[in-house]
Amino acid sequence: MRLRSLSILLTSIVMLITTAGCTVTLPVTPAPTVIPSTMPSVPSAEPSPTPELSPTPFEGSFCAYSSGLIEDDSIDSKLLSHPLEVKIYLPPCYNKARQERYPVLYMLHGQTFENDQWQRLGLLSTADKLILSGEITPMIIVMPYDISWSSGPETSSFDESLVKELLPYIENSYNACQRRECRAVGGLSRGGNWSVYLGFKHPDLFEAIGVHSAPLFYGEILRITNALRVDGAISNLPAIFIDVGNKDENIQQVLVFVDLLKENNVPYEFVEFLGYHAEDYWRAHTADYLRWYSKQIYGDS
Repeated sequence: MRLRSLSILLTSIVMLITTAGCTVTLPVTPAPTVIPSTMPSVPSAEPSPTPELSPTPFEGSFCAYSSGLIEDDSIDSKLLSHPLEVKIYLPPCYNKARQERYPVLYMLHGQTFENDQWQRLGLLSTADKLILSGEITPMIIVMPYDISWSSGPETSSFDESLVKELLPYIENSYNACQRRECRAVGGLSRGGNWSVYLGFKHPDLFEAIGVHSAPLFYGEILRITNALRVDGAISNLPAIFIDVGNKDENIQQVLVFVDLLKENNVPYEFVEFLGYHAEDYWRAHTADYLRWYSKQIYGDS
């Protein structure tokens, strides 16, 4: 009995010594990472009403709208066998009651195209940007549709319809200036042919003409030569801007026109850009054209 008790005692002592020599490591719970709150503040019991949205003004502009308006119209014609279809661009913040009337730019399309060509080329969106940035004067841009693809002034009445029907319609229907100093006409390719014809036949109507890659109508050089022989003709001509791509298929015809003006001391501006007789060429220079027209025409106070 005594031996058994001694054995139990010795066993207990050994266990206590063994336990005392061990290091017990308890698991440590890591401290939580603090994440800055991005939650919105708690709204008040009566939330504010949602404000009405309004057009965002172009940076640095006085106008509250970022683009102008484009209207499609059809004018009854007594000179054509069909109504004259026309697109009309009204500049951003166009005001029909504005005291200063808007200058008007008539822009004519090329052969086989329609009167949406200048719009597709970015002329109107470029006008928005330049007007809103203050680089050009706000202007109305009128784009009539020449339904004929080949007829010249000998057989077509398109020019007469523009002068006798379209101009009065625009100036009576819109807040458009009715003076020569406020009007310009321009066009590309066949449309440029028309702008030359109109500018030399009706110099009293247009302050400026733009001739973009235009080879001129058949017989136009002779018509211009005869027109320049009239006393005082040169001093009454509109301002003239001519441009063409250096690889344009019609560049030689354009240069004949330029040489004719030079030989007769007719003031003009001529630029030969890089490019072909193609839409990419005209698209690249819409801003150049608009800046030039804007310098020539101005509103009527």
